[in-house]
Amino acid sequence: MARLRCKAVAGPANNQLAAPDVAELMYRHGIVWVPDYVVGAGGVVGAVSAELHHAGPEEARARVLAIEQTVGELLDTAERDGVTPARAAEERARRRLHACARQPLPQL
Repeated sequence: MARLRCKAVAGPANNQLAAPDVAELMYRHGIVWVPDYVVGAGGVVGAVSAELHHAGPEEARARVLAIEQTVGELLDTAERDGVTPARAAEERARRRLHACARQPLPQL
């Protein structure tokens, strides 16, 4: 850990950490790690907006730009709850998946 000279690690590559507990270690050393699935969400959101929802370019762009707000909310939640951003993102994803599981699947 002593070799990292940064305040944050945010990249879209899968499985950036050697193990999940590395996020906790980075957190204790004051380094923010934003999970890859949050950082890389723009491509997925943009593609789904255009292809599945038939959104125009401006609407798709607005949805992608909303990711910034989501990241801010995750960082705020992490700070408020005293957890890593990874834990805050995990919990948020779990809540969303649970809510979706209770909804009927859309017709494609």
